[in-house]
Amino acid sequence: MQPAPNKYFRRRLASRSFRARDRAPAFLTAGLIAGVSLFFSAAWVLQADSAEKPSDAEALVREMVRAETKAQLNDHSLWRYREIINRGGRKETRDVVQTQSGTLDRLVAVDGERLDSHQQQKEDQRVHRLATNSNDLAKAKRETSEDAERERRLLQMLPDAFHYQEQGTEDGLIHLKFSPNPDFRASTREAMVFHHLTGDLWINSQAKRLARISGTLNSEVKFGGGLLGHLNRGGTFSVRQQDVGNGTWEMTNLDVQMSGKALFFHSITVHQTQECSDFRPVNSGITPEQAAAMLKQNQQAEARANPASQKK
Repeated sequence: MQPAPNKYFRRRLASRSFRARDRAPAFLTAGLIAGVSLFFSAAWVLQADSAEKPSDAEALVREMVRAETKAQLNDHSLWRYREIINRGGRKETRDVVQTQSGTLDRLVAVDGERLDSHQQQKEDQRVHRLATNSNDLAKAKRETSEDAERERRLLQMLPDAFHYQEQGTEDGLIHLKFSPNPDFRASTREAMVFHHLTGDLWINSQAKRLARISGTLNSEVKFGGGLLGHLNRGGTFSVRQQDVGNGTWEMTNLDVQMSGKALFFHSITVHQTQECSDFRPVNSGITPEQAAAMLKQNQQAEARANPASQKK
């Protein structure tokens, strides 16, 4: 039986109902998975640059944190993109459109096969309900905004939570290794994960943006002395993001492989990969109803262009 806390994980990744400015670095959200503080989410990438490498790794991380926070709070762009999520051996392909009121997505294929007519009809109904129910959209947006604010607080802890060592440059990016700072005192259960993580990050020195990050739990994480749950040693995550246009960075790849126990010994198994591509800007005034129509039109256009892929 899958534990209830995984509801949070599914909402954050499957629906993508959060905006770019509402998201904190992927390095942080991993601490919130499954309500018992798993630890991952959306990250950042910037193209390589040849700017001079700072000599103080910690100072560079602090500059990166300031730049990331500023970018997240000031990004008001809206996007349409294609998302592929592979979770539990099931690969779902979705079209996603962001609006000021919230984000709508439409399932277009499962394991590479397009939906049949009955499944498409169900998607029509689901998307229409969401687009016309302002309360549901507002609730989803409020929840993800609250999550993002909590994650930004974790972001502020990064310079103090780890020790950093420069490893040179790779493709114009500064490579740093990080390991737990034993003097860091975690103020939340989410931040407790910091004491167990080691990994690598790559920062663009000119823009002070994090290009990519990967980490490993080098020891078991226990919550409430183990009574509330634990995460097993060896869990991993990695995240990449790229400039998708107009100076906006979005996550393009995510890989989380975690396992453990939740409250009352329910198993937690988070094996998920996610890819986002084909980003296109949309008008800032787009309504949820217009977004739903856009998703429907795209489904019809793809069906006409690829009739052989349609399920019978």
